Parts: sequence; structure tokens; C-alpha cells
Amino acid sequence: MQLQVPARHSKKHSHAGQLLIFVLLTILVVGIVLVALAGMWQAQSNVFLSQKNALTAFYLAEAGLARGKVFAYNNVGTTGWQPCADDTNAGCWYTDISVGKYKFNVVDLGAKKLKLESKGRVVNGTVISQRELLVNINVDPPPGGPGTKTTDPWSWSEK
Repeated sequence: MQLQVPARHSKKHSHAGQLLIFVLLTILVVGIVLVALAGMWQAQSNVFLSQKNALTAFYLAEAGLARGKVFAYNNVGTTGWQPCADDTNAGCWYTDISVGKYKFNVVDLGAKKLKLESKGRVVNGTVISQRELLVNINVDPPPGGPGTKTTDPWSWSEK
């Protein structure tokens, strides 16, 4: 009867096992980093889109102020929301700008002063973003209309 001695592992097999463990750990670490980067990219994309919609709503509200200023000049004494007050009625918003809608309100403060309120909305089935602006103007228009003099009493400063 012969005694069998188990063969000793060569260094070649020992290094192959270490290399396999190293490669698996490297793949695991790279996978975790890629998943984290994908999550961060998605969050950054959502923030960018939200900022874009907020800025668009702000510009729509500014369009409402500009239209309200012209309306107040051409319709002295007319106050209230234009085209109408109901926020839920789609017909109560100007939609001539394709990226959203806006409306404005003219409020008579007396003493030749008006307050203009404007709302701008970015809508995609539901309201995505809305901004509101308020300004006061002096009602003492120059004879040629708004914007015709260097010092124009129809100009406003935002507050």
C-alpha cells in the first residue's frame, strides 16, 4: 500500500485565485460608483428642468406685466383680471406664447396709481410652475404713449 501525499498548490494557482478576487472586487466598486453617478445625474437633470420651468414662468409673468401696462394705458378706468378672474378656466388665460400661459390684474390704488399683478404658468396637463409679479405704476401717461419720453411716468420698478 502506497501512501498518497496531496499535491501542493503551485504559486501559479495561488496567484490566479488572488487575481480573481481582485477583479471581482474591482467590478463591484466600479458598479457601485456607476449606480451612484446615474442617481446623481438623474437628480441634476430634474433640478435643471425645474429651474428652466421656473424661469419660463417668470418670463410669462413679465409678459403679463407688459400686456397689462398696454391694457391699462388703452383702457383707462378698467380694472380687474384680464381676460377673466377664474384660474381654473382655460379661457381665462392668454396663450399666445407657446410655452405657457399668463394673465394680469389691474387694481386702481387711487391718486393716479395702479397696481399690476401678473401670473405666468408653465402647464403640461397640470401646473408645472407658476410665478407671480406685482408692480405699481403712476397713471400720468405721456401724450405719445408709454415709452416715448426719456423720463416716462408709465415705467415701473419691481418691488
